[in-house]
Amino acid sequence: MAHDILVVDDEQDIRELISGILSDEGYETREAADGLKALEQIQARQPHVVILDVWLGDSERDGLKILSQIKRDHPYVPVIMISGHATIETAVSAIKQGAYDFIEKPFQSERLLILIERAIETSRLKRENEEITRKYIGKNLNLVGSSNAINKMRQNVAKAASNNWRVFLTGAKGTMKEALAKEIHNQSSRKDKPFVVFNCEQFHPNQIEAELFGVDITNSENARRIGLLEQAHQGTLYFHQITSLPLPLQAKITKILIEESFSRLGSRDKISINVRFMAGSSENITDLIQQGDFREDLFYRLNVFNITIPDLKSRSQDLHDIVRAISEQHAGRDGAQVRQFSEDSIAYLQNYNWPKNLRELKNIVERALIEVQGKNKGPITFDMLPSLMKQETDMNALSTNSEIVVLPIKEAREIFEREYLQAQVSRFSGNITKTAQFIGMERSALHRKLKTLNISEATQ
Repeated sequence: MAHDILVVDDEQDIRELISGILSDEGYETREAADGLKALEQIQARQPHVVILDVWLGDSERDGLKILSQIKRDHPYVPVIMISGHATIETAVSAIKQGAYDFIEKPFQSERLLILIERAIETSRLKRENEEITRKYIGKNLNLVGSSNAINKMRQNVAKAASNNWRVFLTGAKGTMKEALAKEIHNQSSRKDKPFVVFNCEQFHPNQIEAELFGVDITNSENARRIGLLEQAHQGTLYFHQITSLPLPLQAKITKILIEESFSRLGSRDKISINVRFMAGSSENITDLIQQGDFREDLFYRLNVFNITIPDLKSRSQDLHDIVRAISEQHAGRDGAQVRQFSEDSIAYLQNYNWPKNLRELKNIVERALIEVQGKNKGPITFDMLPSLMKQETDMNALSTNSEIVVLPIKEAREIFEREYLQAQVSRFSGNITKTAQFIGMERSALHRKLKTLNISEATQ
């Protein structure tokens, strides 16, 4: 997708010359002949780079004043200053006010193109660094593993990334839907453009419109703010827990999806946007629609492509790989050694219910890694796992009631074997070969034992 460059110069031939050079290189260009028109163009749609003449023949809005306003209202937009009559002092002043660079007329087109390319890359890196600072995201844990569910998930992510469809992500709480939306964005043609998240649960209803649409109140120097919709231009906007939006806001979002434009608060001017929308929810959408709490038309406009994220309990065979990935992420952040987890600790993790899914697993594994820092370098064993988790593990729930105590050893052993084997077969998601290898039985012998204990094919 072409980058958008705004060329601001009071000389028409200079504007047309620069625009022609940039268009030949595949950039989209817009032009403005004075400072007022430049600001109007930027308000209409935020460009990726501004090329701004120092002298615009407008004492009220010369280039340096325009530069100051751009950096105040759009701090991430790089501005390249140009001039045929500037002094060193002017160039220094421009750089101090936030200009990306300064170039004198006449200039070589090659130098201008290199500066624009570097300015775009610098702006992109700034956004990425801020995002990394805000929230570390390593390997996407939703795509780690080899189960059928995850293989299908990878196919769906690739399909969503290769198209420009709107995507609706569903899954229980803790399945890390936002991280999966980010993965789709990173694999798409918009990967070099912004990925913006709006947490619908985070803001009071009275704040939501200002946050999304921005603010533009006339005659107020401090009342102009760019909203998330505009920040996401040419990129992706993800609505986290969109079902938390009040109904009046749902109606406005539906209108934006139809018109692909909006107005800032305090302004009637329409701002066109090119944004890919994604949304996620852990609620039952069908129930909410039937109850009148979520607009059906909004759901259908967002649900062009649906991806349902399976809960962690249903993909226990992937857990060993996921734990390894979390350990690698932790080591990468802290510069520490990648720690292994023993078979007994993995077994207990695989038999836990995971009510909070991937987010809970990540928390537990990272807590264990923190607690063993500076201690022995061997594998992390069951006794090193957080105690609360161990108390709730299904493996500890094998029958210990009074009934088994009064039974003959043969009957008691049969009950134990049945529950033990059911737990192990469930742990390996019905893979008999892996189950047999772990418990130390021949595959054929395990098949016979399962049949003898009347463990159904569905359990296997």
